[in-house]
Order: sequence, then structure tokens, then C-alpha cells
Amino acid sequence: MNNARRETVAEINLDNLRHNVREVRKKTGKTKIIAEVKANAYGHGLLPVSRTLEDEGVDYFGVALLEEAVSLRKTGTKKPVLIQACVNPSAAEDIVMHNLTVSLSEMETARALSAAAKKLNRKAVVHIKVDTGLHRFGRLPEDIPDFVRQVNSLEGIYMEGIYSHLASSVLSNREYTMMQFNSFLGVLGEMERRGYSFPLRHIACSSTVFELPESHLDIVRVGTAFYGTRDMEGADLKPVLSLKSRVCFVKKVPAGSFISYRMAYRTEKEANIAVMNIGYADGLPRALSNKGDVLIRGKRFPMAGIIAMDNTMIDLGREDVSVGEEIVIIGKQGKEQITIAELADKLDTSSGEIPARISGRVPRVYVEQGKDKSFGQGEQ
Repeated sequence: MNNARRETVAEINLDNLRHNVREVRKKTGKTKIIAEVKANAYGHGLLPVSRTLEDEGVDYFGVALLEEAVSLRKTGTKKPVLIQACVNPSAAEDIVMHNLTVSLSEMETARALSAAAKKLNRKAVVHIKVDTGLHRFGRLPEDIPDFVRQVNSLEGIYMEGIYSHLASSVLSNREYTMMQFNSFLGVLGEMERRGYSFPLRHIACSSTVFELPESHLDIVRVGTAFYGTRDMEGADLKPVLSLKSRVCFVKKVPAGSFISYRMAYRTEKEANIAVMNIGYADGLPRALSNKGDVLIRGKRFPMAGIIAMDNTMIDLGREDVSVGEEIVIIGKQGKEQITIAELADKLDTSSGEIPARISGRVPRVYVEQGKDKSFGQGEQ
């Protein structure tokens, strides 16, 4: 935590990120990879993470927003970038000018991209989105042939890819996953019969990279596996992010003391209460109040009371802890470890939500081969 701007930091281990990329490569071989760096690279920091992934030879970047894609372009990356969520047709010229790829589900967007491509004398690159069962973006399988025909009739549009998005992993729901996969294969077969070919066909995500090798097709989309936020069968993935703070205040309170707001936590015995300078404004989920643990001196201690905007209290019991001692909220200390997956399971949420919540006021410290560099808000 050298050079940290706060005593609370998110430590990003880029060596572990590189390790995870290589673990994925063991499964994908020569199949291309879209590295998902949306949402500030799942909270890990868009710029340092994308540079590392590019150095590791990923083929494509995946983002949700036009702004994220433009940020990547401003770093100098020449890699293709796929915008996977909605884009406003009014942004078509920016998309074409920055040589960005769009997930396409609407003719209005297609027509706007065609007009922008003709105006700028360039090609607008799109990936056709097929809704095989997630029911978010995309056209239903039976609507795809006519949609592709209409898009193909427009000038300046290059249909580089076609893809779908799985709703579940194989291990969670094999029947539904296989239904979606087979539905997608059916669409690909129909498109081929009609004379359409797409260089990049994709449906595989992090879990199916390991669980369903036949889903790899031309390119796979990987996010969770790169960041090591959850164990996956058949992979030696390492966690990339740790969240750390330090004890900023300690005091002894008598038995029966109420801790924090709403009197939701009461000490059974006389106890030492520590304060750490991190709260829900930093992205520590308030739902962890009276549920979460931290590590101090390699031991678990419970979060005591309601998590506040800026601070959280810890019940140390009779442990005599000093101001300045390290607290691990996510990560390993001694033989104990608190993982992102543990917190996600405790809160019944996605493992991606936990790091993505960590706000910009928590500096990211990037560790690689014994070196570290700190990034504050606006530099990540």
C-alpha cells in the first residue's frame, strides 16, 4: 500500500491477471478472446487492466458504453472494441469515426450507422445480436433472417459478427444453457443456408469456456475468469483484487453498548471497537451490516452495526489492536481469506457486482513484479 492516497485502497495484482489470461488460453487455444473491461474493468481500473490484457494478446475488448469505448481509443489501443449495450443512433458518427463495433438489434441504429459510414467514407462494423433466451437485447431466432436481410441491404455496414448471451452456466442449469446453445447453432445454420457468413460467431462466456468447449466457436467473451472473482472447475484462477484498510480509531465500550445507527448491534460483553475508514460511499455494501467480517492479524472479526457512508465499526472482543494495523476486507491475511465469491454468496448477488461497486474515491494500487503504482479518482 505504498504511496496510497488513503489508508483504504483496492490492490490490483496484475501478475495474477496475467496468470488468469494464460489459464483461459489453456482452454481456448487459438480461439480468439474478447476481454470484458466494461464497468471500469469490473471495478479493477479500465486503463491499467486493458493495457495488461492487450500486452497478453487479447483480440478484442468488450464494453457496455460508448464512453468506455472512446476511453479505450484515447489510450491508443487499436484493438477492436465491441459496445454491447444500447447505443443512441445520434452517436453513429462518433462510433464510425472511432472505428468501434456495435451490437445490433434495431434497424434505426443500422440506418444511422449506414448514413454515418457513407458520410465518413468508412465501414460501420456490427455484430448481430440473437436473443436465444436471456430476453434482454437482440432479435428472436425466427426474426433474425429478415433482420439480417434488411441490414445487408444498407450501404456501409459490415456484419462482422453474430452472437448471443447465455442466461446461466452449464453447471447451474445445463438444460437451459444447452437449449440456448442449440438455438444459436440453429440460427447459424439457417444463415449459412441463406448465404450469409460471419467471421466472428460467439456465445461462450467465462464459465462455458471451461464447462462447454464446443461453445468456443470463433471467439469467446471473458470477464469473471480474468478477474478471478469466482473459482471455476478445471481452472487455477487467482483473485486479482484485494480491498484493504487500516484501523483508524479504537475504544473500549461496556457490555450492552449499541454500535452504529438504529441500535442494530449490541455488545454482549465489554469489547474493543475499531473503526475503519470505509463505508457504503466507497462501495462496501450496506447489506453486509452485521453480516460481514474483516481480517486483522490473520483472524476474523465481525462488522458491528450499520455500515455508515464513510466508516464501519468492528467488534474486536477482547483483542487489543492498535491504530494503523492492516484490515483486509477482501483478500488474504495469514492463513485466512475473504473472497469476492464469499461476499457475493452472502448477499445473494453476482461476484461481478462486488468489485464493480468499489467507488472512484478508493485509490487503486497496481502491483506487478514487485512494483506498485497508485491511481486515484479519474485516473483509473
